[in-house]
Amino acid sequence: MYKKHAKPKSEGDKSSGGIIDKVRPLPVSKVQLICGKCGKITRAGFSLSKNGKERICLKCKSPI
Repeated sequence: MYKKHAKPKSEGDKSSGGIIDKVRPLPVSKVQLICGKCGKITRAGFSLSKNGKERICLKCKSPI
């Protein structure tokens, strides 16, 4: 949800303006992971291992 500030329209129109709550999609860049081991909110990092790349928690360095 986000808030949109709307100006009042002409006198004949029913919209009075003000702050309106609207629904819109959340950008993927704003979403963060929760680490299963430490339980903290973190961004994903990458490390190279024998099996290739794997995502890791940047707080506790454990694989996600």
